[in-house]
Amino acid sequence: MTLRIVSIMKLSFLPLLSIGAQITACAATVAANNAGGSWTLDQYCQPWGRVQFIAGPPGAKLNSNKLNVLMHPTAPTRAYNPQRSIYCDLSSGSSRSKLSFATTPGQAVKGTTGNVLNFKATQYWCGGFNNTGKMLYTNEFWVTNDLRIPAFANDKYAKICGLPPGLGTPLKVIRHFGDVRDPSHKQTIFLDTYKATPATITTAILTPPTGYKKADEIEVIMGDELDELSALAGRKR
Repeated sequence: MTLRIVSIMKLSFLPLLSIGAQITACAATVAANNAGGSWTLDQYCQPWGRVQFIAGPPGAKLNSNKLNVLMHPTAPTRAYNPQRSIYCDLSSGSSRSKLSFATTPGQAVKGTTGNVLNFKATQYWCGGFNNTGKMLYTNEFWVTNDLRIPAFANDKYAKICGLPPGLGTPLKVIRHFGDVRDPSHKQTIFLDTYKATPATITTAILTPPTGYKKADEIEVIMGDELDELSALAGRKR
């Protein structure tokens, strides 16, 4: 009789163990969600072709054949040119300010809402200015907050794309040249996202490469394109 009672008690305790495990798992999931999401975005970016933006709470990285950028919550944003084995810390303003892609802060105008890759996205408009304050084009860009990517990663990536911070994860950027109300005005896709996959941010992803030499920001970001421009101007670097 005693053995039977003990057996019944053990069996009745199993559901409680199962429920406890489910509660623990749910708590872990909630904690992970509160900490922020980790994603890999496969994108096309006009200056560098196919890129991957890998981002999560520990840090973020922009991967491409021409340029890699490491983004940490507190450390400076550092760019690496794998073709030339050179690196630089990107400037504290717009990270492409020396290349005349700076954006005047606070000038984004909210547009409509929609979906990009089935994620809720918001459209914004802002000007793209050079260092003398001349407006070169109008940015139409779409951002999302559905991915829960940490703000520091969104903001640093936005600066690389010449966009204002504080709005979300950049998914698409269209640059309009001329009057956007004119149906015949020229436009080009600067950034487009074609795939989004949940990611795990490992130490290896955020480990900087070795053997690189420090160089000027323009040379690191533009690389071979700078040589081509110099050749066209008749100047040998």
